[in-house]
Amino acid sequence: MVPKAFHIYERDDYVSQTWYFGVASAMVVFNLLLLIALRDNIYLLYVSFVSSMSLAMAAQNGLAKEFLWPDATLWSIFQLLSAMLSRL
Repeated sequence: MVPKAFHIYERDDYVSQTWYFGVASAMVVFNLLLLIALRDNIYLLYVSFVSSMSLAMAAQNGLAKEFLWPDATLWSIFQLLSAMLSRL
C-alpha cells in the first residue's frame, strides 16, 4: 500500500470512529439528562453500559492509548484486558 493511500484510509477510518464516539457521547449525555429528569435508575445502568462499551472500543482500537493516556503503558494494558473481559 502506498503512503498516500494509507493516509486516505487512515483519515476515513478516523472519520468513522469520530462519528461512532460522537453518537455514543450524545447517547450518554441524553440519558444522563433523562436520569436527572425522571429519576429512574435504569438510565444510570444504560449510561454505564454505553460508557464502558465506548471505552472498551477505544481501548481495542488504540484510540484510548493515543488520546486519553499516551504515557501510561501499564494502564493501557490493563484497560485492554478489562475491555476484553467485559465482552464475555
